[in-house]
Amino acid sequence: MPDAQKASLKLPTEEQIKVLHQKYTPSQEALEDVFVHCQIVKDIAESVATGRPDINMDLVRAGALLHDIGVYKLINNNVIDKQNYITHGLLGYRLLIAEGMDEAVCRFALLHTGVGITEQDIKEQNLPLPRRDYIAETPEERIVMFADKFHSKSEPPSFNSARWYKNYLSEKFGAAKAQVFQNMIKEFGEPDIGTLSQRYNQPTR
Repeated sequence: MPDAQKASLKLPTEEQIKVLHQKYTPSQEALEDVFVHCQIVKDIAESVATGRPDINMDLVRAGALLHDIGVYKLINNNVIDKQNYITHGLLGYRLLIAEGMDEAVCRFALLHTGVGITEQDIKEQNLPLPRRDYIAETPEERIVMFADKFHSKSEPPSFNSARWYKNYLSEKFGAAKAQVFQNMIKEFGEPDIGTLSQRYNQPTR
């Protein structure tokens, strides 16, 4: 990212981001699930981006900490509306836009789901999304999308090994999506989730 573009970005602090999570969460339990997941994704993204002078690390941190904020809009009585979960990125994008966030930050919410959702995916699967591509484009966006694949807000929350997630993609969405993930592993390397699994006391599958 060019230095001039970096300087022009208005990025929230981590404390401001936490306040935003607290504003929109419907419960303390939901806050713990979503915010801890976002912190873990931030940790993974930082490890992936380390040593890359072309990466705006502050943008990566903000994007990782805010990418899933739209999930709160889908939680009712601590139950996530799984049928419409695919919309959480769009909901998060609209929420962040309404909060006056920089477009560069809002895009992390919009463009992190899976390994990218294409307009063709929306048409073929009849997904409840406006028809367009939802694919991470900038290096920072791609790093956060990639990092997100290594942790799930499952019950219990779990870290995902690269092998597990690749198999999941292949079985649910086909070989082409699994190959996209494999290409990202070649590009970014496989993060060390074992250390994070111990730090957060969560299992790895």
